[in-house]
Amino acid sequence: GKYIKMPGHFTEDEERYAILLFASSRFNEAFDAAKTAATKSKSPFVMERIMFYSKVSLNDYAEAYKYGKAFFDKYPETQSHSTGDYYYYASTAENYAKVDTANAVALRNLAIDSYKNIIELDSTDISAYKSLASIYQANNDFDNAITYTEKFIELTESPKDSDYRMLATILADKASVEPDATKKAELQARALSTIDKAVEITKSPYVARAAGMMYYQIQGKYTTDFEKYYLKSLE
Repeated sequence: GKYIKMPGHFTEDEERYAILLFASSRFNEAFDAAKTAATKSKSPFVMERIMFYSKVSLNDYAEAYKYGKAFFDKYPETQSHSTGDYYYYASTAENYAKVDTANAVALRNLAIDSYKNIIELDSTDISAYKSLASIYQANNDFDNAITYTEKFIELTESPKDSDYRMLATILADKASVEPDATKKAELQARALSTIDKAVEITKSPYVARAAGMMYYQIQGKYTTDFEKYYLKSLE
């Protein structure tokens, strides 16, 4: 229903109504209610958060970036914020970077900073480590991608085959551009041992096929390892 302005109603009532609208996924209404309440509140932090969150939830990333930036500029201290604030800001930056290509690098860096702030608040937040790994992988920053992928795997109680395949791919990609022969061989060996772990925890023929192809690409020929995984992919 609609909020009824009774005589003597309090700003706190309007704030609660804005929060209720957001929780009910009525994001346009939540934004409008929060914006009105924020102008009256002595402590508009929560209402400004709701305004920002509402724009993100509407997938209006240009507006979300505008209100998110204003929110974090006004309240810059990390400890003022929840991990949720930074997740919303990281999501905004990553999605806005897809359309604002002129500022894509700066926006991706903003997402990186946001995920690092999450880790500063909660050093066991697996999703933040994984998101950082994905961004660094997309940026071909292999060292950071390896570091954060290994960290989220370490923190994950039961890593998936896709986690190991991700790490194996990053290691193989770094090896492909490594000029030092010794380091290259070490990276290749790590990539192959990592893809082996992916195969060990799943019966998927797709993963076996991927492992076989990685062995072929790294070893440069058909070997018993490739044959083993090729046959396994046919099971």
